[in-house]
Amino acid sequence: LVAGDGKLFAVTVDGWLHALGEATGKAPLVHETPKTPAPDGGASDFPGSVALPKHGYAVLLGLGDDDSRIQALAVAGDLDIVGVDPRPDRVRSARREGAVGNRVHFIEAEPEELELPPYFADLIVVEDARHLAEAFRSLRPFGGRVVGKPSGLAEVAETLPGASVSEADGWTIVAREGPLAGATNYTGDWSGSADELA
Repeated sequence: LVAGDGKLFAVTVDGWLHALGEATGKAPLVHETPKTPAPDGGASDFPGSVALPKHGYAVLLGLGDDDSRIQALAVAGDLDIVGVDPRPDRVRSARREGAVGNRVHFIEAEPEELELPPYFADLIVVEDARHLAEAFRSLRPFGGRVVGKPSGLAEVAETLPGASVSEADGWTIVAREGPLAGATNYTGDWSGSADELA
């Protein structure tokens, strides 16, 4: 909540911004978020053996030359998709072709200059083996995957702790299996604390 100019401004969990104040006699001004039609899903070159996640985050480190991968991810479920590419014309093209909306976002940047948060992505698509180590750091545990076609990806993946490597239809699939190193399940007795102040 923010107060100012004789009004109270409130932001909802859904992202709505409300300005509450004295009645002006005019109809309230409402700005709607434009709805983008869902892409048709078109043919993608993702291998059939890669089950695309239904929710979470997918990151494309490089947009390729067409929108088939973006469209395949957009129709896979409720994924939030982040596309990263250094080419301004490619980013504009992806936006113009309808690959925009509430769940598809683009960042115009070199993939190696972008520092992704750790453990947040369910799927990361790489176009360069040099991006694998950073991408793997950003995968969630228990099944997050990096997929890509560049040569040398499997060799780099074998140096990463907790990575399992497989190949299908010319793609290399690197998965983060199991929990993070040092993680454990809580095995306490779930009893109350003897400390009266706790």
